Amino acid sequence: MMTNEEYVAKKGVRCPNCNSGDIEGGPLTVGEPNANECWQEVSCLNCNSVWHDVYTLDRFIVVEIGNGS
Repeated sequence: MMTNEEYVAKKGVRCPNCNSGDIEGGPLTVGEPNANECWQEVSCLNCNSVWHDVYTLDRFIVVEIGNGS
């Protein structure tokens, strides 16, 4: 089993249990009670493990500025 640090270092693309790359994730869900986090349920198609990837808001990038009308 990987540690959190190992999982993050591998960019979350391997199963933390069996190290398989055969994983799939569901939709992002806004975290409760912390609105600055969201999570995604991820599952391994190799060993059937299920876990949550947790994401935190750290910045935004402006795509377009509206004219206010």
